[in-house]
Amino acid sequence: MPSKESKKILWICHWESPYEEEWKGGMGKYMFKLAQELSRDYHKRIDILTPNFGDLPSPQILCPRVNLIRLDLPVKSDMRNPEDMQKYADSVLEYFSDKQDDYSLVHAHYWSSHLAGEALKEKGLPYVLQLHQLDKPMSVAFREQDLDYPLNEWRIESERIAVENSDKTIFVSQSQLREFNRDYYGGDIPREVRNKIVVIPNGVDVDFFKPIRMANLEKLLVNHDLPSDSFVIGYCGRLDFDKAVDRILYSVPILLDSLSGEVADKIRVMITGKGKDVKYLMDVVKELKLGSRTQFHGYQTGRSLLEKFQVADVGVIPSIHETFGLSLVEFMATGKPVIVWKGSGGPQEIVNSSAGFVVGNYEEMAKSLKKLVLNKKLKKKIGLQARKKCIEVYNWDRVAKQTFETYNELLEN
Repeated sequence: MPSKESKKILWICHWESPYEEEWKGGMGKYMFKLAQELSRDYHKRIDILTPNFGDLPSPQILCPRVNLIRLDLPVKSDMRNPEDMQKYADSVLEYFSDKQDDYSLVHAHYWSSHLAGEALKEKGLPYVLQLHQLDKPMSVAFREQDLDYPLNEWRIESERIAVENSDKTIFVSQSQLREFNRDYYGGDIPREVRNKIVVIPNGVDVDFFKPIRMANLEKLLVNHDLPSDSFVIGYCGRLDFDKAVDRILYSVPILLDSLSGEVADKIRVMITGKGKDVKYLMDVVKELKLGSRTQFHGYQTGRSLLEKFQVADVGVIPSIHETFGLSLVEFMATGKPVIVWKGSGGPQEIVNSSAGFVVGNYEEMAKSLKKLVLNKKLKKKIGLQARKKCIEVYNWDRVAKQTFETYNELLEN
């Protein structure tokens, strides 16, 4: 029988794929980068089990030592329900049945993978759960903004039980841990549950997301049909209701009214991403007469995505709530000051006065933007601080090291 050190790690994810053509958001990107780091720096071999999100080969090599295995489980709808979660768990168990000696540990990503993780724990595998998102804090944040959010009591209970049934649970921010304590235990989390939880903040690839040289920026502005003296307000991410991208748009007229005509002419808005709110946001642009100032770039990847971060003068993440906020640190890593919303959770924790501004309404957003428009030295200073914070705190070396240590803690018991 192989030793624990020579066995593979089994990753399971019911809701997302780490393959670029399949991922829906930041979690897929996160899984790919973490697997890459663990395989390269710690020589970990990882198999990742997902449903079949598309007509793609299985297994597929994501990078050296990392395989993506698509189970015979086609995806036809929103799978986050008891029936589909159980189907995934059954499919994972079927795969595992004749490979029990191949793996030393299971790492379940996302709450809807927890039934499969618990089933593998019963088979003897140490079980790490990673909750990339919690539902109850989202509902609390919506309520604080006088917005409706459908409360899913079954999911909330599932998230609590999932943590209690794990051997170890990874949270991605201190704010997520505080919210879990507040919303799931009324501020009195049991010691045995707290001891299961380790906080490992996400990372950003600072070698890829990096500032652009001025000469190259001039070419980039031309390629994006932007004036050389433009001030670009950037957003990159999903365009769905919870991301509240309209907060940017409604702040812009207030900003324009506060600037002289010549300076106001420089203001541009660049929105990158896809989602259910695209038509609504385009309607808002039309309503506010911002059409000549606003660009929609749709879903982007690779260098094209990087350029959207680099061409921006400021990154705005106006989400109602985020557990972490991956696009936030991507803006920061490219040397951009950032603006986030009060009560947003992870983004507010990350900014923490050193990387940008925290605002609570359109007027505060406009005032913060105006400071950056009129003070280039301040914009540059905050941008440098933001990148420095990513290099020192939100780097993948730390994420991989802490995850590796979490694995070892369980394997050594």
